[in-house]
Amino acid sequence: MSFPGNFYLAAFAGSLMATLLTMPLWRRWCRRAGLLDDPGGRKEHDQPVPLAGGFAVLTGILLPVAAGAVALKLGRVTLASAGLVVHGLDRRGLELLVLGLGAVAITLLGWLDDRRELSARAKFAGQLAVALAVAAACKRVTLFVHSDVFSYAVTVAWLLTVINAFNFMDNMNGLCGGVGVIGAAWLAAIAARNGEYLVALTGCLVAGALLGLLCIKPQYALLLPVVVLAVVVQAGRQWRVMAAALCVVAVMLGLSVWLGGVATWLAYLGPGHVAMQRLMDQPFGPDPQAQSISIFWLLRSLGVTITGAYAGQAIAALLAAGACAWQWSRPADDPALRVCLTVLLGYFVTPYGYIDDLTAYGLVVAMLAVQAGPWVRAALAWAWVLPDYAARFSTQHGVLVTPVLVLSVLALAFYAFFSRNKPCSPNKLASAGKRRQGARAPSSSAASQSSTT
Repeated sequence: MSFPGNFYLAAFAGSLMATLLTMPLWRRWCRRAGLLDDPGGRKEHDQPVPLAGGFAVLTGILLPVAAGAVALKLGRVTLASAGLVVHGLDRRGLELLVLGLGAVAITLLGWLDDRRELSARAKFAGQLAVALAVAAACKRVTLFVHSDVFSYAVTVAWLLTVINAFNFMDNMNGLCGGVGVIGAAWLAAIAARNGEYLVALTGCLVAGALLGLLCIKPQYALLLPVVVLAVVVQAGRQWRVMAAALCVVAVMLGLSVWLGGVATWLAYLGPGHVAMQRLMDQPFGPDPQAQSISIFWLLRSLGVTITGAYAGQAIAALLAAGACAWQWSRPADDPALRVCLTVLLGYFVTPYGYIDDLTAYGLVVAMLAVQAGPWVRAALAWAWVLPDYAARFSTQHGVLVTPVLVLSVLALAFYAFFSRNKPCSPNKLASAGKRRQGARAPSSSAASQSSTT
């Protein structure tokens, strides 16, 4: 990666701090404006909560961009690679402007919806207008089809799908921000590896802003560092990397205690488990059982008794543990595939898994998509957004299908694991050795020509 990492670190840290620092200001403004989420129904809070998250994230992204652009234009940045960023801003300025205006427009649309409860048609019209503008001004999805009309339509459809997928996830505490952090971080990593520094900077900005929002929610703020810890330990196996990841977890824990207090953790670890046990004794229903991803609730949705469902869950847990131990005992060329299989198998161990826990699922899908072909990537892209639609299908039809979706991704991961670690037969090894020897040894005619010369 030729581009210096100082810019990426500055973008990530700047958006993170901007979100944390502006969150109290936006909370105060929301209270004065009456923009509050009242308690009731399945909501966990018992007091009105300011709807300040979207404003804080938007500010966390736009403020570092504005400050960095001004500093670069005035020549305040003395790094040698600053000229590359200035050139990129001059060349892609219109695209970045349209993306920023689109983010502002989507945030204002959410604000209007919170204030006046817009109809589905009005919200879709606003989303469509933003998607049309972004698709017209920025790069479009091609899917290897050389047609401008097709690329424009596919880009608009994809933007609308992702917008509504995150809209559905926003009803689940912490899932929207967690999936957004992981997606933006992997986008930044892939773009940085390919030398697309403006895209990488944008991913760092979004990841930092969303991670700053997650710091307000203690039980979800620890998800990302734990997942990153599992990946970097397996990939690097260095104690310095482990120590750095553990320090991040400690900092997140300290921030959560400082912002939310110890009482939040005590309530999460105490009465929360009692309420969960009461929930497990209930029959399958639209909420929150339809949000589950466990084998237990899959069997309960099919009419199996509680005892039978627990027995099926125990069998699934034993199979998952055995498969996990088996794949770790085998030699593997790609440690990332082991991490993917471990995460996916972990979803079938416990009966308490819900769609809120699919944060690491987004990371696994991204890791598989990086190394897959175009058609598999398209399937994984849909697998990334389908859990929310699967939950709605389960609510309407009374049959839980989300575990089936996770099982399909698990089967795809096992297929990749077997295809990359497939042993070669002795005949194939012998023929491969002969080909290598033939490539290294000169032919007889070439040798005779060389001696004649």
